[in-house]
Amino acid sequence: SVASEGDWAVFCNASDLAVGVVLQLDGQVIEDGTWLRDAADRKHINVVELDAAMRGLTLAADWGLQTLRLVTDSKTVFGWLQQVINNVRRVKVAGLHKVLVKRRLRVITDLVQ
Repeated sequence: SVASEGDWAVFCNASDLAVGVVLQLDGQVIEDGTWLRDAADRKHINVVELDAAMRGLTLAADWGLQTLRLVTDSKTVFGWLQQVINNVRRVKVAGLHKVLVKRRLRVITDLVQ
Protein backbone atom coordinates (compact mmCIF):
# COMPACT_ATOMS: atom_id res chain seq x y z
CA SER A 1 0.00 0.00 0.00
CA VAL A 2 1.18 3.52 -0.78
CA ALA A 3 0.12 6.95 0.28
CA SER A 4 -3.03 7.82 -1.61
CA GLU A 5 -2.30 11.54 -1.45
CA GLY A 6 -1.83 13.24 -4.77
CA ASP A 7 -3.48 12.92 -8.14
CA TRP A 8 -3.33 9.23 -9.06
CA ALA A 9 -4.39 8.41 -12.61
CA VAL A 10 -4.48 5.30 -14.76
CA PHE A 11 -4.41 5.81 -18.53
CA CYS A 12 -5.67 2.86 -20.57
CA ASN A 13 -5.62 2.29 -24.30
CA ALA A 14 -5.92 -0.49 -26.84
CA SER A 15 -5.31 -0.97 -30.52
CA ASP A 16 -5.20 -3.75 -33.07
CA LEU A 17 -1.64 -4.46 -31.95
CA ALA A 18 -1.47 -4.00 -28.18
CA VAL A 19 -3.03 -3.01 -24.87
CA GLY A 20 -1.30 -0.48 -22.66
CA VAL A 21 -1.70 1.14 -19.25
CA VAL A 22 0.19 3.90 -17.45
CA LEU A 23 -0.06 4.62 -13.72
CA GLN A 24 0.79 8.22 -12.82
CA LEU A 25 1.11 10.21 -9.62
CA ASP A 26 0.92 13.98 -10.08
CA GLY A 27 1.84 13.60 -13.75
CA GLN A 28 4.88 11.38 -13.12
CA VAL A 29 4.89 7.85 -14.53
CA ILE A 30 5.08 5.34 -11.68
CA GLU A 31 4.56 2.15 -13.66
CA ASP A 32 3.45 1.17 -17.12
CA GLY A 33 2.74 -1.96 -19.06
CA THR A 34 2.13 -3.08 -22.61
CA TRP A 35 0.76 -6.39 -23.80
CA LEU A 36 0.87 -7.40 -27.45
CA ARG A 37 -2.30 -8.88 -28.85
CA ASP A 38 -2.30 -12.22 -30.60
CA ALA A 39 -2.53 -11.79 -34.36
CA ALA A 40 -5.52 -14.16 -34.37
CA ASP A 41 -7.39 -12.13 -31.70
CA ARG A 42 -10.71 -11.10 -33.25
CA LYS A 43 -12.29 -9.38 -30.24
CA HIS A 44 -14.12 -6.14 -30.96
CA ILE A 45 -12.09 -3.03 -30.09
CA ASN A 46 -14.58 -2.09 -27.33
CA VAL A 47 -13.89 -5.40 -25.58
CA VAL A 48 -10.14 -4.85 -25.90
CA GLU A 49 -10.49 -1.29 -24.54
CA LEU A 50 -12.41 -2.77 -21.59
CA ASP A 51 -9.56 -5.26 -21.09
CA ALA A 52 -7.17 -2.30 -20.94
CA ALA A 53 -9.30 -0.61 -18.28
CA MET A 54 -9.42 -3.84 -16.29
CA ARG A 55 -5.62 -4.19 -16.47
CA GLY A 56 -5.24 -0.57 -15.37
CA LEU A 57 -7.54 -1.03 -12.38
CA THR A 58 -5.75 -4.25 -11.47
CA LEU A 59 -2.43 -2.40 -11.55
CA ALA A 60 -3.88 0.30 -9.28
CA ALA A 61 -5.22 -2.36 -6.90
CA ASP A 62 -1.76 -3.99 -6.80
CA TRP A 63 -0.43 -0.63 -5.59
CA GLY A 64 -3.15 -0.54 -2.93
CA LEU A 65 -4.82 2.57 -4.31
CA GLN A 66 -8.31 3.40 -3.09
CA THR A 67 -8.95 6.55 -5.14
CA LEU A 68 -7.81 7.35 -8.66
CA ARG A 69 -8.86 8.74 -11.99
CA LEU A 70 -9.29 6.28 -14.86
CA VAL A 71 -8.72 7.73 -18.33
CA THR A 72 -9.85 5.96 -21.49
CA ASP A 73 -10.38 7.25 -25.01
CA SER A 74 -13.29 4.88 -25.58
CA LYS A 75 -16.67 6.56 -25.21
CA THR A 76 -18.34 3.15 -25.05
CA VAL A 77 -16.10 1.85 -22.26
CA PHE A 78 -16.48 5.14 -20.38
CA GLY A 79 -20.26 4.75 -20.54
CA TRP A 80 -20.17 1.11 -19.41
CA LEU A 81 -17.88 1.92 -16.48
CA GLN A 82 -19.91 4.92 -15.45
CA GLN A 83 -23.06 2.80 -15.40
CA VAL A 84 -21.64 -0.08 -13.36
CA ILE A 85 -19.60 2.01 -10.92
CA ASN A 86 -22.46 4.42 -10.21
CA ASN A 87 -25.03 1.60 -10.37
CA VAL A 88 -27.17 3.81 -12.60
CA ARG A 89 -28.71 1.12 -14.78
CA ARG A 90 -27.93 -2.25 -16.25
CA VAL A 91 -25.50 -2.19 -19.12
CA LYS A 92 -27.10 -3.31 -22.36
CA VAL A 93 -24.77 -5.24 -24.60
CA ALA A 94 -25.66 -7.29 -27.62
CA GLY A 95 -23.75 -9.37 -30.08
CA LEU A 96 -21.00 -11.89 -30.12
CA HIS A 97 -19.01 -10.53 -27.17
CA LYS A 98 -21.90 -9.96 -24.77
CA VAL A 99 -20.74 -12.56 -22.25
CA LEU A 100 -17.14 -11.27 -22.32
CA VAL A 101 -18.24 -7.69 -21.65
CA LYS A 102 -20.58 -8.63 -18.81
CA ARG A 103 -17.92 -10.79 -17.12
CA ARG A 104 -15.31 -8.05 -17.36
CA LEU A 105 -17.74 -5.49 -15.97
CA ARG A 106 -18.44 -7.82 -13.02
CA VAL A 107 -14.71 -8.13 -12.36
CA ILE A 108 -14.30 -4.35 -12.54
CA THR A 109 -17.25 -3.85 -10.18
CA ASP A 110 -15.57 -6.22 -7.70
CA LEU A 111 -12.26 -4.37 -8.04
CA VAL A 112 -13.91 -0.99 -7.46
CA GLN A 113 -15.78 -2.15 -4.37
